[in-house]
Amino acid sequence: MLGFLSNCAGRTVLPEETHIGFEYKIIGKGMDKERIIRWDFNYGKPRLNPKGSAVRDKEFHYGIELHLYITNLELRDDLYHPHGVICLGQSQDVIWIEDIRDVVLEERKEG
Repeated sequence: MLGFLSNCAGRTVLPEETHIGFEYKIIGKGMDKERIIRWDFNYGKPRLNPKGSAVRDKEFHYGIELHLYITNLELRDDLYHPHGVICLGQSQDVIWIEDIRDVVLEERKEG
């Protein structure tokens, strides 16, 4: 979530800047194949690794609904007007914000 907020803010958002809570719901998930290209960075400039590329299984989610709760309301403008293309997860799926509103959070001792 810090990466998501940092992308919206156009800078690194540090953990001490806000408390974060979220609810994450999905309709379903599936498996896909992903090609990995290996690189060596040991020789000054990047070179393709002699092991070559590989294929791996990768889980993906669809029908995602994310409710994000933050305590630093100064980040609200960055959510209204994100500095970058907002994406979620390793797959970098483009997402959009449908609603932003203030809510009162109640402290709980356990989740």
